[in-house]
Amino acid sequence: MKNNPSEGIQTLTIISELCTGCMKCVRGCPVEAMRFRDGLPFVKWEKCIHCGECIKACDAIQPLTTSFLELSRFKYTIAIPSPAFVGQFEKHITPSHTFFALKSFGFDDVVNLAPFCSAYFKAVKFIVAESDIPKPVISSMCPVVVSLIQTKYPSLIEHLLPIMPPRQLAAKQVIDSLVKDGVYKKEEIGVIYITPCISKMIEVKEFSEESYIHGAIAIKHIYNEILKKIKP
Repeated sequence: MKNNPSEGIQTLTIISELCTGCMKCVRGCPVEAMRFRDGLPFVKWEKCIHCGECIKACDAIQPLTTSFLELSRFKYTIAIPSPAFVGQFEKHITPSHTFFALKSFGFDDVVNLAPFCSAYFKAVKFIVAESDIPKPVISSMCPVVVSLIQTKYPSLIEHLLPIMPPRQLAAKQVIDSLVKDGVYKKEEIGVIYITPCISKMIEVKEFSEESYIHGAIAIKHIYNEILKKIKP
């Protein structure tokens, strides 16, 4: 597990034209990373844990997510939707409906994350029961928790679970399978995570050499279009 780099990782942008100077973003930041200077907010990235509280507080703060135009960088693209993605829709809209709609955005394949979540939790139980990892054990699934520990509580880093979160496990398996079959080279495959949380961009930016995920798209940016494309 890497320590948080001193320069920080940028996961949001500030639209100065929308800023009214209300300072809601500053008051909403739990780690005092959001500051004000010359009438405009700015971020001390080395303090930021990418929790998104400033985005909730003010429309002038927007997440930096992947554009669909970036899919053209790859010969084969895969979408991995968060389990929360499927839960956004009414009961009569099945995962199959939403996955089919995602393909219409230009993805070649959509991977169901549920089996990988099950495998992850089985691995967690085994590690907690059988390994000598310091207790209490802290899940590494949430990048916000990992960032908080790295920036505020570094003594707890050794308590973080040393296994990939389900999204990375899924991406690795799909990429390895395609490369093994000789269908595509690793650099020709792009994996995009569909997420409700901007913090997943940390994995793409901070761990670019280690991550099997190449981008993240916010659910809210595609939700309405998905609804239009679904034909239950």
